[in-house]
Amino acid sequence: MAEKKSLQHVLIGGALVNLLLLTAGIYFYAYFIKPASTALNKSHSELALLEKRVTSFGSSERELDRRSADLTKLDAAFLNLDDAVSFVTQLESIARESGVTILLKAASLDAAVTKRSEFDILITGNIAGMLHFVEQVELLPYFTDISSLTISSKTGQIQASMKLSVLTL
Repeated sequence: MAEKKSLQHVLIGGALVNLLLLTAGIYFYAYFIKPASTALNKSHSELALLEKRVTSFGSSERELDRRSADLTKLDAAFLNLDDAVSFVTQLESIARESGVTILLKAASLDAAVTKRSEFDILITGNIAGMLHFVEQVELLPYFTDISSLTISSKTGQIQASMKLSVLTL
């Protein structure tokens, strides 16, 4: 009977030790392994999101590189009023090349409201020179619009009055 009691004590002691080990394992899992696993899963999700963003930024950068030349050309097609002198110089060069003289008057430089500047140009010379001047003005690398062109002859001299609009920044 003493053997049975000692076997019962060993079995009960073993069961208590196993229960203690099981409790320690559950505690360790609940307080250490589970939070670490959750944090690891969250880190994996954040890493996947960051990888998507890197891919997106890379494709955006490539698209920007492809479009930057076009944007530069487009930007150059608008008249910058801070550098209007180069535009006027181009008009004067075209007039000289065409064999006509011009008188340039800025009709409107209120680009803040209309985003365009208007110029009244009085052209004096022969018809061929005037037509060449108008053709060359249309070829300027700006967004231009000739809204009116009137040709008249006064005292034997041919004059043209032109209203030129240029889109501005």
